[in-house]
Amino acid sequence: MKNNFKKLISLALVVLMVGTLFCVSASAATYTITLKGGTRKLNGETYTSRLNDTLLNLAGNTYTDANGTVYTLDKENHTVTFATDASGYVTFPEFFFVMDGHTQSAWGTSATSNGSTTYKEGRRLKVTGAKTYYPRFDTIKYSAEFLPGEFGEGSSQTISNKTYGAAITLPDAIFTRTGFVQIGWALKENAQEIDYALKDASFQIKDNVKFYPVWQKVEYSVLQSATQITFGSICEDYVAPAAQTFEITNKSNSDVTFVIPTSTAFNVVASSTTIARDGGTVVITVQPKENLGVA
Repeated sequence: MKNNFKKLISLALVVLMVGTLFCVSASAATYTITLKGGTRKLNGETYTSRLNDTLLNLAGNTYTDANGTVYTLDKENHTVTFATDASGYVTFPEFFFVMDGHTQSAWGTSATSNGSTTYKEGRRLKVTGAKTYYPRFDTIKYSAEFLPGEFGEGSSQTISNKTYGAAITLPDAIFTRTGFVQIGWALKENAQEIDYALKDASFQIKDNVKFYPVWQKVEYSVLQSATQITFGSICEDYVAPAAQTFEITNKSNSDVTFVIPTSTAFNVVASSTTIARDGGTVVITVQPKENLGVA
């Protein structure tokens, strides 16, 4: 009787263990993980994330990674779904999303960065149900370089630390070249055509960029409105006559420096010592001096 009782107890334990094993096996499940893109504002513009070209260019709508995980692609809505393993673990995949001016750096639990828990590629996490994760992005910083090119002289300049779509103002002529004048900026070295004007021209930066000077050969052609002015002669009752003026126009493509002449008999005054290129003018005022003696 005692032996039979022991057998019944043993049988009950075996049944209990089998039942327990069965329950553990039954509790294992896979869950659907959704990877979904989003939008982000930068410099007043809204940018939308999208699947990278590798995924978009696949012939079908599935992608299998090196670990054998199969991802289902919704190319139209830019979402990816896949299943956890049989134990409910998700391994965060490589970065599938791209966005103009940004680079994906993690996966997050929120469509916005505020309050979002993030996970790096390869992180393994236990979940208890279907989950949705979103790409987290870092902002890329760009720079614009202004270089003298093959023939120019002067120090290069750089505008740096600008985000995608930011507007920068191009500088004035900062380089020199003997016999030439800088008239603009180009995106290629030794270009003949101007891509962007000098000074105050606005450029929207969307990548690292280099600017080079565009040159024009200097052609001097300064026109003077009067070639001679006459005040009369000196006599015993000499009184200094009224001043006379004339104008000089600069028709060249380069600024001209006007050197004011000195004289023992005349006072000469110029409205400016620099005559701007392409039609700049200067007014010259001439007046004989007081107390000139008779020749």
